[in-house]
Amino acid sequence: MNKQALIYEFMSNGSLERYKYKQGRSSLSSLFSILDWKELYHIVSSITQGLDYLHERCNTKILHLDIKPQNVLFDEKFCPKIADFGLAKICKNDKSSRRTFSIRGTPGYIAPEMFSRAYGGISYKSDVYGYGMLILEMMEEKDDPHIRGSHGSESYFPDWLYKDLDEDFIYYRSLAFDKEDEIIIQKILLVGLCCIQIDPLKRPSIKGVVKMLQEDLNLISRPQKSVMSSSPTFPLLSYSSASYSDVYKTNSIIEELNG
Repeated sequence: MNKQALIYEFMSNGSLERYKYKQGRSSLSSLFSILDWKELYHIVSSITQGLDYLHERCNTKILHLDIKPQNVLFDEKFCPKIADFGLAKICKNDKSSRRTFSIRGTPGYIAPEMFSRAYGGISYKSDVYGYGMLILEMMEEKDDPHIRGSHGSESYFPDWLYKDLDEDFIYYRSLAFDKEDEIIIQKILLVGLCCIQIDPLKRPSIKGVVKMLQEDLNLISRPQKSVMSSSPTFPLLSYSSASYSDVYKTNSIIEELNG
């Protein structure tokens, strides 16, 4: 009997999820404490390039729809690669937005339009939202003891970032070693906040994100705060904070909308 198999490259350093902050696992979370800002920027840029390949440079455009730390894998040199295309949708035409999907599996960082069509159609911008949440979480993990200790009462991390943005990121800039670090910090934070806008039309494309990371900091516009960012009625779930019942409920909502 002929059998087919899909063989992936072995990624010896596991997933980004492995290095997320968890009490009692300081040896694993130490990756974020030993990385300097330039190394973190390299990881962010590499993830961006991977998503850009799926959206813009692949022969058949692919929507991943499950961007989360578990699906970012590291090789022996800590070069990240995007994996696990269980929810991926192949677009055989040039349409950038589709409204009908049959989505199953565990959601990553879920874009608003995946809950309600009132926010627009599911599109490449849905991946951009997940990407934005991902890199902002990386920034949070980079200085986790400080942020969690001083601002643990904040229920939604981007809310605190918007406050810091109003003060020209004075808190994060205090963590920089030099001017180049300051620029890197502000670029990643601005890009992340631009990517998690509630309205998909206000989010950049991933091609736009690549440009933003490469261009002068002064050319990156400062995003307005998303009105519903911290609304208790708005289900801003990440894979790490959602309970199994939340995930089941989320899938039920999506299936109902698409049915």
